[in-house]
Amino acid sequence: MKWLATFSAIGAGVTIATLLGAWAVTGFATLGLHGAVLGAMILGVVLSAGLAIGLMGLVFTSGRSRYDEAAYRYELVKDRDE
Repeated sequence: MKWLATFSAIGAGVTIATLLGAWAVTGFATLGLHGAVLGAMILGVVLSAGLAIGLMGLVFTSGRSRYDEAAYRYELVKDRDE
C-alpha cells in the first residue's frame, strides 16, 4: 500500500506543478475570474485529479490482489450448474 500513497502523492504533485506552471506563464489573467472563483476552480481540479488518481490506484490494487478470482470462478460454476 506504500506504493499507492507514493503514486497518489506524485500524481497530485504533477497536477499542482502543472497548474502553477500555467499560472506562471499566463497568470490566469486571460480568464477574467476573481480570486475566489479562481481558487475554487484550482481546488476543484486538484481534488478531482486526486480522487481519480486514488481510484485508479485502488483498481490496480484490486487487480493485483486476485480477490476477485474466487467470485469469478463461483459465477462460472453457478452458471454451469443452471
